[in-house]
Order: sequence, then C-alpha cells, then structure tokens
Amino acid sequence: MTFSEDRVKGPFSESEAEKIFVDAHGKWGKGTRAERYRTLDKTIFAQISGQWWIAYNEENIPVASQGIGEFEGVYLLLGLHSQQTGYGQNTAEYVVSRHSDKPILGAAMGGGQTIFPRLGFRQVKFSDNRIQGEDDLPTEVKSALEIANENSELMSIRKLFYRPVASWWVMLSR
Repeated sequence: MTFSEDRVKGPFSESEAEKIFVDAHGKWGKGTRAERYRTLDKTIFAQISGQWWIAYNEENIPVASQGIGEFEGVYLLLGLHSQQTGYGQNTAEYVVSRHSDKPILGAAMGGGQTIFPRLGFRQVKFSDNRIQGEDDLPTEVKSALEIANENSELMSIRKLFYRPVASWWVMLSR
C-alpha cells in the first residue's frame, strides 16, 4: 500500500461517490450513510449534504472515502470507509487537513474510533447523557451527538480548528 495525495479525487456528492464504489466493487462500504447511521436517523448528520473525497490505489481502484459537510459554522464527519488497509486513516487525514478552519465533529464507529484520535480528535465529554462544555456548538449538532452517545457503538468526537498566529495578528491589527 502506497497512499498518494495525487490519487485522492473530489469533492464528489454522496451519490457520485457511491456510484464510483458500486461500479468498482459492487457495493459502497457498509451501505449508505442512512444505513450506517441508523441511530442518527432524522438528525443533522443524516440530513445535510456533504462532499466526499475518494482515494485510489496504485491500480486506480477506489479504496477509501471520507465525507464531510458544513452546518452552522462547524464541519460534520459524514462517514469514512476503507477497503484496503491504511487508506482510511490517510484519506481521513487528507480531508481533515483541508477543513481546519472550523471545528470538526463526528460520531465515530468501528475503525474510526482509533483513527480519529490519532488525527487530533478528542472524545466529547458527557454527564447524564448531556454534553459538557462545548457551548459553541449548534443545538442540532449537540442533540445529534447526545443521541449518538446513547449508542455504545458510536463515539462522539471533536477536533478544534487551527488558526495560524499570523491570521490572528492580521485581525488584531485592523
């Protein structure tokens, strides 16, 4: 396996990404977002449109994808899947690094629970199934993460955005 940023393509709509995988493999990961996120059905994670990036291997076969969408000043992870070892983490890192201007939130499952902490995500803290702190999050996102917290298969995660010091200086000097 040799991941190369040159072989990551996107953004695609979710339906375009699904078609690319179905044409190549007969299926798209563990099903559609709605099928994967049954717990989050009717929440903002299932409702927003997003963009998907696809990583291709050396034979130009699609092997991993990461979806991300924007909602009220934050990004939401919409799904990561990989059909070849190592490509999932690299694809997630590629997409996350290009969306570092806002906080990124997600409900990780399976392999994502080990991948995303390696990329600087931390677990959201809860008490009595209510999010603690995180006052900057939109209410709909908080509600969805609280629903995710009820499902032991999902882990609510967050990565703060990075604003280079130079950009703060420009804003302060205006």
